[in-house]
Amino acid sequence: MSLTVQQIDELKAAFASFDKDGSGTIDGNDLGHLMKTLGENFKGIELQACTNQRVDFSTLQQMISKKNDDSKRESHLRKAFQMFDKDQNGFICRDELRQAMLAEGETINEAELDKMMAEADVNGDGLVNYDEFIGFLFK
Repeated sequence: MSLTVQQIDELKAAFASFDKDGSGTIDGNDLGHLMKTLGENFKGIELQACTNQRVDFSTLQQMISKKNDDSKRESHLRKAFQMFDKDQNGFICRDELRQAMLAEGETINEAELDKMMAEADVNGDGLVNYDEFIGFLFK
């Protein structure tokens, strides 16, 4: 998802305040401070990739857009998990998986249900947590 005109304008203003020499780029240290100023929470490893190089506005804009896209995708995945997790205990049990499949109009026999649970339930506790759910979806 691209940024709105207002978001781009705010980003430009923030970028300009850190581009003290007017070169059109900022260094990795300034990038970290800029992200904190904007309230963006990037993982250290994401910022570390930029520490030894200068970042221009276009690169910054792409980073923010990607972060927003990733946040939206994470939100959609959380909602999907919560739809399966009917009792909202943080786990999907076999019965909740069956109910979700039936609600989607999918007929599923016991063997298919067993197979899905076995593939999704990595730690073998009979329940599928969020991380296992994501792993199963992107397998």
